[in-house]
Amino acid sequence: MVRDLPEDDERLLMLVTLAVRHGKFAPGPAADHALTRFAGTSRELCDTFLTTLVHVVRADAPWRARDHSVLPSKPPR
Repeated sequence: MVRDLPEDDERLLMLVTLAVRHGKFAPGPAADHALTRFAGTSRELCDTFLTTLVHVVRADAPWRARDHSVLPSKPPR
């Protein structure tokens, strides 16, 4: 399903921006968990999951930034 999407699909662009490192898809922990649990079989379920996955990858972004020392280990109070 993903291979059939146009290159300018906003979801793909967001996933590439947030979860591709050195040319490989490298999801954070929440996205990895979501991917391992996904079992959709229809195109509609896959499409919905892809949209949800973008939100999960966005939620992982601060974790990834902290893990790579781009953000402090603890958020300011």
